[in-house]
Amino acid sequence: GKTSLSMYLSIYDHMSPDMDLIVLKALVDKLGFIDYLLRGKPEQASFRAYARAKLQPLLNKYGWSAVTGEDTNIAGLRAQILSNLATFEDAAVIAKARVYFADYLIDKNRLPAELKNTVLNIIAENATDAEWGEMLEIAKSSNSFAEQKSLYNRLGVAKNIALAKKAMQLSLDATTPITIRPDLLYATSDLYLN
Repeated sequence: GKTSLSMYLSIYDHMSPDMDLIVLKALVDKLGFIDYLLRGKPEQASFRAYARAKLQPLLNKYGWSAVTGEDTNIAGLRAQILSNLATFEDAAVIAKARVYFADYLIDKNRLPAELKNTVLNIIAENATDAEWGEMLEIAKSSNSFAEQKSLYNRLGVAKNIALAKKAMQLSLDATTPITIRPDLLYATSDLYLN
């Protein structure tokens, strides 16, 4: 049967940073899925405020950086907490990701390996024109096909509709590797055509 969103969200009243890590990860993942379902709906803004409040205690406990000897499940949980907070427009998380990205532009080794995908995803989704351009230049200059593909795909998830349109144009551009073009188009269309 159907359950109201408010009834489902009552589960989160019992969420605690000290819960089992697998259960926490599942709960955090579901917040992202609910947000996806609420795209474009008036209640999305209030849901995001609610979700940020629920995730903040988890961020306070698990932070941005791995601690020596921590449970291996924490890395995935941490990445999902940070990604969701950025998707839910947490200004502090986005600002810190921008600091990490600026360091990455200076020296790729300055961005801890365990944060690389998370930070690049946050920047891609919330990119300024300059950040989007920097990511494109890194993609173009990369000697690794896997890195190129990953970065080009990220260009397609920008929330900024003007940047998303640029990504769609890249999917038609002869300078974009032909094997990357369909994925880039898909990344953009998933956000804007559904």
